[in-house]
Amino acid sequence: MRAKDKEKDQSYFLYNLSQKQLKKILFPIGNFTKSEVRDLAKKFGIYHLVRPESRDICFIKGRHQDFLKKYLKLKPGPIFDTSGKKIGQHQGLPLYTIGQRKEIKVPGAFPYYVLKLDFKNNALIVTNNERDLYKKELVAEKVNWVSKKKPKLPLKIKAKIRYLHPANSATIRKQETGSKKQNLILVEFSRPQRAITPGQSVVFYLPRSSPKAMVWGRGQEVLGGGIIK
Repeated sequence: MRAKDKEKDQSYFLYNLSQKQLKKILFPIGNFTKSEVRDLAKKFGIYHLVRPESRDICFIKGRHQDFLKKYLKLKPGPIFDTSGKKIGQHQGLPLYTIGQRKEIKVPGAFPYYVLKLDFKNNALIVTNNERDLYKKELVAEKVNWVSKKKPKLPLKIKAKIRYLHPANSATIRKQETGSKKQNLILVEFSRPQRAITPGQSVVFYLPRSSPKAMVWGRGQEVLGGGIIK
């Protein structure tokens, strides 16, 4: 289930657990907010054990790009716009992600956004039209159903395409192309989503309005998820 504290909910990362793993796990603070947990720590005299607030990749000091440059062998390559024109050079594809605007050092009066990472040709594709980043569907692979029971498709759900992204209404369907072994799912959103990124997880939640939804406290059932193809 999703935690009560939506700002600290970790269900996005837990969707891939198996029933064998889940049957041995307890989540004792899932029905508390972080502030409530801090208050309880004060009440029980253990507040000195509570760590300072942290977000994002908390063990990295400074910029993410500087950390990656320290540990990765980066290969510079060309930057192309959507017409195929070369407009600059990137510092190495691992330093960029879909939708990114900063660190794209190309001339021009308009900001550019990362549209695609072409690993085959070591090229970065960018656009100066932010609307190009919005897509209404994606294909997910390596799909895991938490209950191990595949739902009957098509099914209306809520889906998150990254951890801090809000869950949005969508319909999941079987992806007709590909073999059964690939276990592909088509996710169609009710409205376009910004910067759908291959390699990120897409996680499915049953909406409260669904008669199949299991609600515990203020939580919401995590149906499963997969990797964006």
